[in-house]
Amino acid sequence: MSPNVRRVLAVIAGLAVAFLVIVVIEMICTMVYPPPPGTDPHDPASLKSAMAAMPAGALAGVVLAWVLGTLVGSFTTAKIGATGGLFPGATVGIVILAAAVMNMVALPHPVWVWVAALVLIPAASALGARLGTRSA
Repeated sequence: MSPNVRRVLAVIAGLAVAFLVIVVIEMICTMVYPPPPGTDPHDPASLKSAMAAMPAGALAGVVLAWVLGTLVGSFTTAKIGATGGLFPGATVGIVILAAAVMNMVALPHPVWVWVAALVLIPAASALGARLGTRSA
């Protein structure tokens, strides 16, 4: 298999792992901090009002999901990719960061969530990619 094909497949695998980790952690957070009664997940206005009522712990859980998903996904990508330096693992971080920003734009989040996401997601991506290339 050519190194380029291997890197592309590694990024796909890393993104799949990242999103799986994010979904599992967010599901756990939803069980611990359920949305307010009557929240319609298909109604943007309902979601915005539910976000405004979410406790800090629920929002911290979301940030934790994004960060751990990025860390594990970047590690997986770097481990499978085996070549290409930090770039394949960083690709996962870029995609997760873009998704987090889109989420934060669509549903208003407090400033601390923005700051945490913008700092911790790239840091988790760099760490995961570095650990994955080091152990490859």
